[in-house]
Amino acid sequence: MPQSPDSKSLAVPGSSELPPIVERTVMVTRALRNAAGQLMERALADRAAGTLSKSDLLKVQDQYQSIIDAANRAVYEATARLPPMANDFAQVEAAARQLEQALLQVRHFTETLVLTAKLLLAVGALVTLVLQPNPGTATATAAAIADVVKTIRDQAK
Repeated sequence: MPQSPDSKSLAVPGSSELPPIVERTVMVTRALRNAAGQLMERALADRAAGTLSKSDLLKVQDQYQSIIDAANRAVYEATARLPPMANDFAQVEAAARQLEQALLQVRHFTETLVLTAKLLLAVGALVTLVLQPNPGTATATAAAIADVVKTIRDQAK
């Protein structure tokens, strides 16, 4: 995990503002973090209700922490690597907005462990996009987030 940069090292030179692509990355990671937090809360509730094993709870906790760590890494790395990807990044943002909408509509998750695993794949795809920015990794990231959205919506039925 890279060291956390201070806010000045992420800022546009001569300004205290973050570059627009970093702001956009923060928005995407916010959606992923929010989903991870909701899934973690659901796992804790399921464990308290006796419907989730201790082993599965520990897996969800590990996945939750990995999601948070990977989201942090994506933001840290975005400053140097993503500015040329601004146009391709729009599909990732659209998928993140769909995730936020799905989370607003669904409050009960039946497959918390599956969802956290898919969310971990999505945030891993985002880190890959940041480290290897190209249209293919942007498409793969959007698809991974869309798969989380589909799984959430399927559970709502």
